Amino acid sequence: MIATNITWERASEAFPDATLFGSGIVAGDINQGFVGNCWFLASCAALAEMPGRVEKIFLNKENEQNAAGIYGLEFYRLGLPTTVVIDDWLPVRTSEG
Repeated sequence: MIATNITWERASEAFPDATLFGSGIVAGDINQGFVGNCWFLASCAALAEMPGRVEKIFLNKENEQNAAGIYGLEFYRLGLPTTVVIDDWLPVRTSEG
């Protein structure tokens, strides 16, 4: 079944009072939705078992949303650092009605 109640919103608009990391990321914060990225979320949950580990991936070290909506992340691929730049557009499920 395809979800039809999904819209794309900037994080700063969908969650205007939120910070980037809140008070810290734990494995229970990670929730699979409809996007089909469980392979990535499982990795994030494993990293989140150790406090501060997910936060270390971000090159933006401030615990606040970036006004431009751009974040740099550093992953390791074959033992070499690889920088990935992402934006803050998120799939948001709206209530059906």
